[in-house]
Amino acid sequence: MATPNDKEVTEVANELARSSASTKSHVYSMSFWNERLLEWSLSRPEFKAQLFRFVDVFPATTDSSDVLRHVEEYLGNPDVPAPLRTAISIAGHVPFGANVTASQARKNVSRMAKQFILGTTVEEAVQGAKGLWDGGSGSVVDLLG
Repeated sequence: MATPNDKEVTEVANELARSSASTKSHVYSMSFWNERLLEWSLSRPEFKAQLFRFVDVFPATTDSSDVLRHVEEYLGNPDVPAPLRTAISIAGHVPFGANVTASQARKNVSRMAKQFILGTTVEEAVQGAKGLWDGGSGSVVDLLG
């Protein structure tokens, strides 16, 4: 349900996006391809929802085969880029495919967490927010858990 402020919020968000389009955030220190994949992912609401569902369930996975099963379930749909879809589809059919998939998932989930999670304690979060502020970036902080 739309609220009276939705239009104003959307306009402000669009203006912020336009004004910052030519600058790169120092928060993101990923490789070129990982940054492109994240941008692609976040621009597709259905895939983004599946990606964040996978990230939510990832800590509960038990082993490499379980990670691969969840990758196939959450991210193996036709809406993913062809190279990623191909890698997911063959991972269970090649030696060590589940191990490689789990290793990459672990690395990418960790990288993503470091970009969006300022800390696991109040002190870490305050220091992280201060670092962003000192670097010229504002932030919104949510407490989880």
